[in-house]
Amino acid sequence: REPARAPSHVAPAYGLISLGRAQTPPGDYEAARVTLERALTLRSDALGPDNPLVAEPLHFLSEVLLRAGRDRDAFELALRAESIARNHLRLTARGAPERQALRYAAERMSGLDLALTIAANLRDPAVSESGWDTLIRSRAVVLDEMATRHRLAGQGDASLSEAFVAYRTAAERLVNVLLRGPGGASVEQYQRKTAELRAAEEAAERRVAAASESIRAALAERELGLAEVAAALPDRTTLVAFARVGGDARSGVTEASYVAFVLDAARSSPRVVSLGPAREIETAIRRWRGELRSEAAAA
Repeated sequence: REPARAPSHVAPAYGLISLGRAQTPPGDYEAARVTLERALTLRSDALGPDNPLVAEPLHFLSEVLLRAGRDRDAFELALRAESIARNHLRLTARGAPERQALRYAAERMSGLDLALTIAANLRDPAVSESGWDTLIRSRAVVLDEMATRHRLAGQGDASLSEAFVAYRTAAERLVNVLLRGPGGASVEQYQRKTAELRAAEEAAERRVAAASESIRAALAERELGLAEVAAALPDRTTLVAFARVGGDARSGVTEASYVAFVLDAARSSPRVVSLGPAREIETAIRRWRGELRSEAAAA
């Protein structure tokens, strides 16, 4: 494909990603790294560094680096892949029907499981902090968007509703162009088009926010991360968060497990603790629930 295309054309990236994935299981990690980095460069240069199609080679490259023993490099790439995919999910949720948005959220590629698994293994305060921050930002993205829609419906303001419809339409147009890629157009034309549509989507979002205090607050809440959560933690308290990671082909982590993040008000950095395989924990939970039901019935 590469000799038949311009050096910067994005089409060969599809074949390179497949080749890199095929090189990984036999343990040819260096060859897989080179192949996937080439695919990543093609997509980043042609589509832009934050395009949702860039998340795919980033995710598979992070898997290769993890298998090659480069945990920290793998962690950074997994976080970047998750950030790109999360932002696209938020954009998709704005323009999609609720059922479609929820389905996309369940099936999308995510670097979160891989990043949390690495964080649990490294036990580095800085890594733990970045992992928990990403976990906070990645939870309930679609549900937050649905809540925003319901807030609008409850306000009964026709001008605000019209502004939000325009906002959703602008988001949908941008999503469609991002996922189609350049197609027959040149890379330069594609980049100009996406820049125009992104500017239109951001302007539409600002109009909605300007028209409603509650929507402005809801949009601001999207930016909350670990720093804001930690700042709100009362004295002499401990915050614990649990996450189920892995267990499906898209996650990059074969066996499902649970991790816990722990933050004491007196500590500056959180800890991340691996709790073990999900199968054992979930079996224990089912057993405890059965015992509780039996005790309740006996009472």
